[in-house]
Amino acid sequence: EIAKKNLHLAMESIYQGKPVNMEKFQARENHLNFLNHEISKFIVSIAATDISFKDEIMIASFYHVVSDIERVGDYAENVMEYSQKLQAQKTNFSEQAIEQLKEMVSNIDLVYENAIFAFEKQDYDAIDACCDYENNVDEFKKQLDLDHIKRLNNNQCSAEAGALYLSLVSNLERISDHMQNVALSIKDYTQKPKRVYAIIK
Repeated sequence: EIAKKNLHLAMESIYQGKPVNMEKFQARENHLNFLNHEISKFIVSIAATDISFKDEIMIASFYHVVSDIERVGDYAENVMEYSQKLQAQKTNFSEQAIEQLKEMVSNIDLVYENAIFAFEKQDYDAIDACCDYENNVDEFKKQLDLDHIKRLNNNQCSAEAGALYLSLVSNLERISDHMQNVALSIKDYTQKPKRVYAIIK
């Protein structure tokens, strides 16, 4: 939830063409880094104890989930930096571009919601929904890239703003990927674990 709030604050900064509530954003980012460090440390301490093979798989999966969520926070930081560059360049994205970004973010929210639900409830239907919305995000990225290149070719956007826009869209798509990873992670420990045995000759 903290990572998601920072993503939305960063995107609001993009829409306004300047950073919004930077102190709140940075406080959340610091909190995310703290949680990442402390949860990871705790996971490692559990892994060092005498636990079952299934629990080993679950703990390893949790470690990757923490990393995925922390990466979402990092990409939100990138997005906030893009808003700072927009302000420095005294430019902004077109209304059409912003509307497309809002639609893409709406789909990312649905990826997010289903990923968290799948993780918390170990719900496979939510995984399927998450993957469907993630596919939508992938399609959005392709379309937004094409549309923006057309705007560049028609001199409707500066080269500097164009480069920022393409990087922004790429970052948003990666956020969606990481949240899909969170949903898929439950398959590691909810399915019957398989041991790997050495071949005896």
